[in-house]
Amino acid sequence: MFSRSKLPATGVQRIIFVAVAICLLIGLGSLWALSQNEQATSWVRANQVVPDRVLAAAVQENYTRAESEKPLNTNQIKAFKVPSLEKDNLYIIDFNTPQLCGKGGCLYSVYTDGSRLTLSLMLNPNLPKAISLFSISEQARNGFPCLVIAQSAGKENTVFHSRYCYEGTGFTLVNFSNGEGT
Repeated sequence: MFSRSKLPATGVQRIIFVAVAICLLIGLGSLWALSQNEQATSWVRANQVVPDRVLAAAVQENYTRAESEKPLNTNQIKAFKVPSLEKDNLYIIDFNTPQLCGKGGCLYSVYTDGSRLTLSLMLNPNLPKAISLFSISEQARNGFPCLVIAQSAGKENTVFHSRYCYEGTGFTLVNFSNGEGT
């Protein structure tokens, strides 16, 4: 297209600079896109990320204490905030208390900014080290990202992944897969 003899040295340098800059931008964009696909959750104290009214509603709807029990310590509750795509934010809540655990696992609930319960599951948080209990899918439906939930199977290193997507009033199981060590 261009012969080197007709292009001044500064022109060649500009083309090389632009080509390198474009490659860097594409590379950075690809890294960002990969980091967005099924992001692992990072749990923090719920009162750091969940609005007070949402946390109060979650505790009230999911925990009824016996007279002999102490009230649920909200400082023990963990949560992960899922940023909004178009609508309310989502809050995945790990009540992190023996009172809301059983033989099959512990209670995890997903609420919106509007204090609306959209998913509630008993899950076993004991997974292989490299596997996150919850991850955020690149797929979205009805304004919310889909949630991928991992659960261990009976066999060592076998993990099932369930994809839940928002269907208007709550999250619904839309896909289920399993794999050795995945």
